Amino acid sequence: MIEQLWIGIVLAAACVLVSAFCSGTEVALFSLRRVDREQLAHSTSATDRMIVGMLERPRRLIATVLIGNEACAALLGVIALGFACRECASPVTAFFVALGITLPLVVLISEVTAKTLAAKAPLPWARACTPMLALFTFLVTPVRVVIAGITEVLLRPLGDAARTRPARDLSEEEFRHLIDAGSSQGQIDARERRLIHRVFEFSDKNVGQVMTPRERIFALSYDLPAQRLVKELASRGFSRVPIYQKSLDNIRGILNAKDLVRTAAGQVLGRPLGELLHEPLFVPRTTPVKRLFLTFKQKKVHMA
Repeated sequence: MIEQLWIGIVLAAACVLVSAFCSGTEVALFSLRRVDREQLAHSTSATDRMIVGMLERPRRLIATVLIGNEACAALLGVIALGFACRECASPVTAFFVALGITLPLVVLISEVTAKTLAAKAPLPWARACTPMLALFTFLVTPVRVVIAGITEVLLRPLGDAARTRPARDLSEEEFRHLIDAGSSQGQIDARERRLIHRVFEFSDKNVGQVMTPRERIFALSYDLPAQRLVKELASRGFSRVPIYQKSLDNIRGILNAKDLVRTAAGQVLGRPLGELLHEPLFVPRTTPVKRLFLTFKQKKVHMA
């Protein structure tokens, strides 16, 4: 009797551990970031290539994990129910006793604990457990093929929408990690890395944080003669300049240098200055830079 009890305990513990292994490995594999998957794809490690191969066939991976989880849960329930029936006079009581034993074990250890640990360190967990999962995948191939066939029949009425998953866009965090990985591998130099990171930092700001201070604005008076305008533009090298009348609080428009000067002949255009000005774009200081860029694109302007 005691020997049977210990055998049952060992089998039950094995079921819980195998179930935790399957649940944790599933979470670890599907929690890998795109940056991690890119690194694994270029790795020479057999384990890393194995991980990539499993992720390329997600339905097979899910079927394998489900087989392992359900088989272990069923076996654990049978073991617990067998011992409960020996100790309890009523089958109903034995059922609830077995349920009270197996449910906490499966939920707390196989689900919550294993999945939490795997989600915190997906790559180390995946590298440690994938070879064993690959062996288990091979062993349960006949069962998996049958399940896949049944699933295919059930999904057929739903069409292709049930079989395909739309591609997920690369998030900002994933892109940043990808840039950092490229920099550490020497594919992107430090200056390029800083520049790309600043692009994201810049887009998170509002106009008031990036605008040129008033005292540093280069603008020209509407009342200046054309020759003076040409001289000022040539000395500063700006292609566009705000034109004001009396003060910077009264911007008449934006002057494009190529509209003012015939570059080929070097002669001033014979048109009134007002006709050369482009309508200025005014935006609040609180406008997000991302929205301003979209406005630039829509209105085909380069200055606000």
